[in-house]
Amino acid sequence: MGSSSPTVAPIAATPPHRSPGASKEPAVQPTVQTLLDRPELALGLLTAPSGLPDGALAARVVWAHSSDLADPTPFLDAGHVLLTTGTQFGDDAEAGFAAAYVERLRQTGVAALGFGTEVIREGMPESLVEACAAQGLPSSRCPTGCRSSRSPARSPTSSPKTPTRDRPGR
Repeated sequence: MGSSSPTVAPIAATPPHRSPGASKEPAVQPTVQTLLDRPELALGLLTAPSGLPDGALAARVVWAHSSDLADPTPFLDAGHVLLTTGTQFGDDAEAGFAAAYVERLRQTGVAALGFGTEVIREGMPESLVEACAAQGLPSSRCPTGCRSSRSPARSPTSSPKTPTRDRPGR
């Protein structure tokens, strides 16, 4: 009688950026509108949709970045959503500063501006709301109590099972 050794199936390696059982299809990137539609984020659009350019809410979102810099554009790319609490606007946001700020965001291709309310101030400065409306940049309020503020850091394109720290290069 020959010895019978058990047959061992090879173990399929799961790439570190993909959780076991995850689809091999590339993730579909959300749009500004799909983020606005997520009830757990509790976002509120501040820019009237009628004042936005065609396709502004359908813009693909590739990343969300937070910054309170007066000029965050060196750290931003097209398709990013910028999140801010507005410390760069001080107590009284000047209309000229707000207009120049939004113009830089538009020139960089930022998809939307999210303003964290109830952190520094209760709402987004009116001059910033007006600048976003005048230049066609979707802006939304991001209340402090929204679920995303208690979730692990991850990009808007990753699933809850794929935290940013588990993706390559992060």
